Amino acid sequence: MMSICGNDALRELSSPGKSGSVFFLSQDDRFMIKTLRKSEFRFVVMGNMFCTELRIHRRYDLKGSSLGHSADKVEIDENTILNDLDLNYQYYLEPSW
Repeated sequence: MMSICGNDALRELSSPGKSGSVFFLSQDDRFMIKTLRKSEFRFVVMGNMFCTELRIHRRYDLKGSSLGHSADKVEIDENTILNDLDLNYQYYLEPSW
């Protein structure tokens, strides 16, 4: 509650998403707030997975679609945001999951 409603203001991220949504971060980086269209909801609050002491070496913007969702960059570094078609891993989950 203090992360979002405390004395410090939320920080607006510099580039909005393609959907026109605006993103905000809590001062402690623990939460991300995304604005949505009025027909969906007013806004959504998400835990920020990037607020960690672990080194993040790959980032993906997954949409669940393969249409136009691969990175255009040839050289990939830690700042490159990859897309659906760039995810070349297989995940095996327990059937109950």
